[in-house]
Amino acid sequence: MSTIRGQNLSITEEIDVAGKAGYDAIEPWMNKLNEFVASGGKIEELRKRIMDWGMTVENVIGFPKWLVDDPEERAKGLEEVKHDMDITARLGGLRIAAPPAGIPKGQAVSREQAAARYRAVLEI
Repeated sequence: MSTIRGQNLSITEEIDVAGKAGYDAIEPWMNKLNEFVASGGKIEELRKRIMDWGMTVENVIGFPKWLVDDPEERAKGLEEVKHDMDITARLGGLRIAAPPAGIPKGQAVSREQAAARYRAVLEI
């Protein structure tokens, strides 16, 4: 979906474009999924649309702040991870992206801190 992201299509239009192009799988962006739900759409509708095109959801892309130093922000980020995983599962996907979000540019995180925080993501 990154390839067509700049076209400002809805998630349903993105799915249709990928299907028409003959893709076997997609990687939707979580913000597009959240926009769809916020406008009254149901994840199950998207799952059916994806399946109707003969595609699967290989991965969902989002950026929860699970690596951030602030414990409160990190807790919010982990709640967002739970939300993202729930949406992904309901969509029929098995994986989400877990980029190291939340660390300000120039700030370092030790490998031990990153590993412990990533473990929390894996436990979810």
